[in-house]
Amino acid sequence: MSTKNLVTALKNSQSKVKVFISSSGVGYYGSRGEEILTEKSELGNDFLAQVCDVWERETENASAIGIRTAMLRQGIVLSKKGGALAKVLPPFNFFIGGALGNGKQWFPWIHIDDLIAIYLFVLDNAEISGVVNVVSPESLRMSEFAKTLGKILNRPSIFNVPEFVLKILVGEAASTSVSSQRVVPQKLIDHAFKFKFENLDGALRDLLKANQ
Repeated sequence: MSTKNLVTALKNSQSKVKVFISSSGVGYYGSRGEEILTEKSELGNDFLAQVCDVWERETENASAIGIRTAMLRQGIVLSKKGGALAKVLPPFNFFIGGALGNGKQWFPWIHIDDLIAIYLFVLDNAEISGVVNVVSPESLRMSEFAKTLGKILNRPSIFNVPEFVLKILVGEAASTSVSSQRVVPQKLIDHAFKFKFENLDGALRDLLKANQ
């Protein structure tokens, strides 16, 4: 694993590294329904959760050799280039957009600009270490995401994509699209991080300027 190799290299390095930041994901929590998830919440029990756990355990070895270590559990990153937004836009452009799955699942998102700012914030703040949830402070459901996107694009948002159809299209990766994770960025809130995009409407309007 690349993380294991990096930590081994740091351990053997003559240069003293002060900070090691690893990119993990909210998939660590698995699908948890209505449960509010903070950095203290327990590990999920699905495959992606186990992958995240192994990844983070390797990262923690950097802390054991005296390096300040942070594990950033990222939500769904919204960006102008690729990612989740690019995958959901085409149906809306053809007037057949809507929520994935039943739409009731919680949708933990983060604007790409805030994601970058959080990396810099963690890098510059020596008191921050361990797990950091990297999501917007606004909690909303998939149906609300689809409705907001449709409103901004001036397109309907009424054609839900059932989970079995998602599995036909993208295989087991469909589970990540319909997982319910009500994640709170508690550590960032406690350290007074200032989000540029705290609500989805503002984030999507920024990312979709050319479409408006």
